[in-house]
Amino acid sequence: MGYRINKKDVVIMVVMTLIYLAIALFYLGDMQAPQTGWEPEHINDFFIVDFGREVYIDKIMLYGGLGHAWGCFGSLEF
Repeated sequence: MGYRINKKDVVIMVVMTLIYLAIALFYLGDMQAPQTGWEPEHINDFFIVDFGREVYIDKIMLYGGLGHAWGCFGSLEF
């Protein structure tokens, strides 16, 4: 039972791959990622986030790096 891949099979595979690629790239990343970062002035500097009321937080995205070379390196989910 030797099957050969013909031109029709290749066209189907290419079309399916392109459709998947378009969908995957469209949903890649988050359009609301921060554009600037907080740079501490001293060692052990910290910050407090005050929302002005009690809020439920289910996920925190962690961004880090040195100077202007930073990016997202993980998240905490609660």
